[in-house]
Amino acid sequence: PKAFPILLMGLITASAAYLTIRPAIMFEPVELGWTKHLVVKLALCAVALTLYALVFEWLGFIVATLLMTIAVGKLFHGKTIPVLVTGLVLSMSTYYMFDRFLDVPLPLGFFG
Repeated sequence: PKAFPILLMGLITASAAYLTIRPAIMFEPVELGWTKHLVVKLALCAVALTLYALVFEWLGFIVATLLMTIAVGKLFHGKTIPVLVTGLVLSMSTYYMFDRFLDVPLPLGFFG
């Protein structure tokens, strides 16, 4: 089992290196259309992901995932009730899947 993640990491690293240094003459430049507003949203999303990683063990998987889902949903102008319902369903169903089917222990935080 140890060889597969290492092989996968090597392939991903090689692909990223190729995409970074590939010759520009082979490909046309692509205009991404990034606006200041979009860059701010992406930066806030990165901050939310960082906070998620920092509070994951302390709050536990379910609460941290719920808060992350709500933050990203509201960041991209989701309506409050659907964002809350989606966050609850996502956090609880993925916890159940990891716990029951994949046998991966996830932190419960202050619930455990």
